[in-house]
Amino acid sequence: MKKLVILFLVSCVVASGSVLADVRSEGDIDYYLAHYPYVEFRGKVYTVESEFTIPAGYSRIDSSALSPYQYWVSYLPLWHSQRPAAKINGVMFEADSISRSVHLPWRTSRFFDYAIPVQLLVEYGVASGHLKSFEWWPIEGDTVTWDRFLNNKAVTNRGRSMKFLPAEKRDSTSREIDAFVDLCARWTDYQTLADNCVELDDDEPPMPGDLFIARDSSRQSGVVYVVLTAIVNGDGDYLYTVGTGCPDKCDFHIPLFGDSRERPWVGRERIEQLGAGRPFSGFYRPRVWRER
Repeated sequence: MKKLVILFLVSCVVASGSVLADVRSEGDIDYYLAHYPYVEFRGKVYTVESEFTIPAGYSRIDSSALSPYQYWVSYLPLWHSQRPAAKINGVMFEADSISRSVHLPWRTSRFFDYAIPVQLLVEYGVASGHLKSFEWWPIEGDTVTWDRFLNNKAVTNRGRSMKFLPAEKRDSTSREIDAFVDLCARWTDYQTLADNCVELDDDEPPMPGDLFIARDSSRQSGVVYVVLTAIVNGDGDYLYTVGTGCPDKCDFHIPLFGDSRERPWVGRERIEQLGAGRPFSGFYRPRVWRER
């Protein structure tokens, strides 16, 4: 079984009702190997179209309305229906208690829900060849970039912030990508994730790769959902699939909403309810890859 390497996100739609002409199918193995090279295939690709029932009157929107990153997120491959959402040394959710697991490997032991969006952004940078343009503001300390990471050593400054010190340059390898994701995850929390984004206006529909973040005032407690696929009808009504992890670390997965694993679609109001009880919440668009 051949193991390959890459990068991350989800999908949404704009105020256009046109049908997406180039919908990816489970037969597009060559496409997925090229654009999601971290995936291991056994002869079949699992997609939104192969796994879910799209409500009558709804469709994806024209791909020209999406940025390359948004398009990439909207076609993230899924796992088969019998795959549970795993945690370290066990199972967090059995397969029948979620809709589907999303096909995304753990590059870090800090695979908290707030770290998954960071990995998605890095994965896309790897897949698209733009990782050198990636920038991330940590909780405290030096801005993280790929070149700065390879040419320096990251250290903790008196336990309060992260800084880079000159070191021998390292080669770009899969192991270094893992370490890069781990560094970003270590210096990210719910507030930092929001700080690396632009908050959407109330009348702006979320797009693929956008995030719903809800947190308390401590920065350490919250929830994060990634907008994956979005569909729209002729009246301009949107429905979405959203993916999340766990505050205690588990696989990236699409939760079960309702009684059908094949109908995971939710509206904006239902997503907002996922942040109930937390004083700070909203939809956010990552600053990285906004134009790529």
